Parts: sequence; C-alpha cells; structure tokens
Amino acid sequence: MKTMLKTAAAFGLAAFIAAAGQTKAEPDYESHAGRLAVLIAELLRLQAIQTYDDVTGVELFERAWKITAARYGEQSPAALTDQRRMIIRDRNGPRRLDTEALLARQEGYIRDAFGDQSLDFADLLIIRCEIADDAAHYSEGVECWRRVLAIHETAPDADTSLAVTYDNLAADLLKLGKPAEALPYYERELAARLKNFAPTNQNVIHSRLQIAKTRCLAGDPETATQDWNEAIEDYVASVGPLHPWEAVYAAYFATCLLDANRVESARSIMQSHGKLDPPRRDMTEEDRLDVQKVWDRLAKIR
Repeated sequence: MKTMLKTAAAFGLAAFIAAAGQTKAEPDYESHAGRLAVLIAELLRLQAIQTYDDVTGVELFERAWKITAARYGEQSPAALTDQRRMIIRDRNGPRRLDTEALLARQEGYIRDAFGDQSLDFADLLIIRCEIADDAAHYSEGVECWRRVLAIHETAPDADTSLAVTYDNLAADLLKLGKPAEALPYYERELAARLKNFAPTNQNVIHSRLQIAKTRCLAGDPETATQDWNEAIEDYVASVGPLHPWEAVYAAYFATCLLDANRVESARSIMQSHGKLDPPRRDMTEEDRLDVQKVWDRLAKIR
C-alpha cells in the first residue's frame, strides 16, 4: 500500500488515476494490480464527492464504476452501487444519462440476485422516489417512500436510513396537505435520531423543528410554539447567531402561525429569529426573499 501511495505522489494524482483507470486487474484479488485498482476507485469516489462540478463528478464516478465493474463484474453489489452514485450525480447536473434504462437494468439484476426486500433494492427505489418528488408527483412519492420504509424497518442497525426515510415520507405528506398523517413520521424520525445523537445535534434539532411546524399545521399552534421555541434556542446555541437557516425556520413557522391568526406570536418569532438586518452571511437570495415575504405580510397587518 505504501508503494502505491508513493507511486501516486511521484507521478501526480491525476496522472496516476488516469493510468490506473486503464489497468487490467489480475484474477488474484490480493495481487498488486488488484489492490491498486481498489485504491484508485476509492480515490476517484473521494474526488467525485469533493468536487462542486457535477459534470466532473459524474465523470469521476463513471471511472470508478468502470474499474469496479471490470474487477468484480457489472452485476456485483459494488459496481451497482457505483453506478447508482453516478446516476444520482448526473441527475443533479448534466442529466446526460438514460436514467430510466439504467435503473430498469439494475432492477432486474437486484431482483434476481438479492430480491425486492434487500437494501440494494431500497437504494434503487430511493432514486425513483426522488425522481417523483422532483417532478412534484407527491402521491407517487408517498407510495414510493412507503416501499422504502417497509425495507428499512426490517433491516438491522438502520436507524440513520430510517430517519431519512421518515423525513422524506413526512415531507411528501405535507406537500399533499396532510399534516396529521405526516406528524407521526416526523416523531418516528426524531426517535430514530435520538438513538444515536444528543438532543442538541443539528439533525435532531431539524426533526424537532419539523415536528413543531407540522403540529402547528395540524391545528395545535400553542404546543407547537412551545416546542419550536425550545428547538430554535438549541439551534442558535449550536450554530451561532445570524445563521441564515435560523431566519428560514422562523419564516416557515411564522407562516403557519399567521395562517392560524396568531399574528403576535408570529411577529414575536420573526423579531427574535427572523431579522434580515444585519445581513446573514451566505444566505441565498431565494431564502432571503422567502423571509422577506413574511415580513411584508406582517407589515400589512395592523
């Protein structure tokens, strides 16, 4: 391994990766060439994750996939995982791949090899769920996330996967105007996260804020306001003052309070957590406009 890393340093990482990507691995998995291929594929993945350029990211994931497929076979779990990473990154940017054809081919492989209750099948379904969400097909998304959930709920040590699935399912239910149905899933998300993280962890706080907002939407603004205030205080203590998402969270919750005719409560929350002056560093223009809309709405209410 030290020899391989020295080789990378001597020739330059980019050139080393380019050469290794064309290396033909020997059948012996413990051979020098075999270990070299594994290392290079991992380096390519790391570069793909770190780059902000989606086109470059897709190319790097594709090269990692080709190495993995050549070494273990196109239908191997490792190769299928790399291909899914490539698909996801392509959907974030260039969209040059035939996503449906690739997913259909993977679905056949995974059904035959592992079954439609496997974690590999769940990973494939997640891409389909996200495609439905991106197209605003939220009813389709709900059904899709329920299928993923059925797999994750029977998987061992799946707390993190469960939490993400609960969150996505609840979000789609909210988009369909069903906060009462969404609330139990956000509560399950929180319970799953608390198995591994403290109440002040940012992902846990996100769950707490989502529960408060959803409880407000479901018709209990008083309890929701108390829960939200406790969660946002922990959030500010965690990330520091004037974080852009403090104002965004405030705007989301204040909107619910305004819809429930809790004007003064909404105003208090915006004054405490939704101010735009002084400017919040790294706040996107889209987020700033969302927060400003709440202030504009409050200005019209006397």
